[in-house]
Amino acid sequence: MYDPIDKELAHFERIVRHWKAEIESSTVLPPSHWRARIYALINANHLSQAQFRRADAALVLLDRDKAANESKVAIGADVPVGRSSVRDGR
Repeated sequence: MYDPIDKELAHFERIVRHWKAEIESSTVLPPSHWRARIYALINANHLSQAQFRRADAALVLLDRDKAANESKVAIGADVPVGRSSVRDGR
C-alpha cells in the first residue's frame, strides 16, 4: 500500500545518508531546511512508532555532525559547548 509519509521519510533518509557533505555546505538547502521538513512531518501527521523512529534517526544523523562541528569550535575555549569548565569553578 502506498503511504505518502513513508515516501517522504525514505526521501529524508536518502538525502541525509547519501548527500550529507553537500547538505552541510549548501546555502540553498542547508541542514536547517531538512530539520524543518522533518519536524513539519512529525508535527503535521500522526506517525506510527516505526515512522517516528525513522524521522528521529534522520534528525540524529543531521544533529550528530552539527554537534561535532560545535565541539570543534569550542576546542581551546574555557567553557566547552553545553558544559561548564573545571577551570572556572562552575
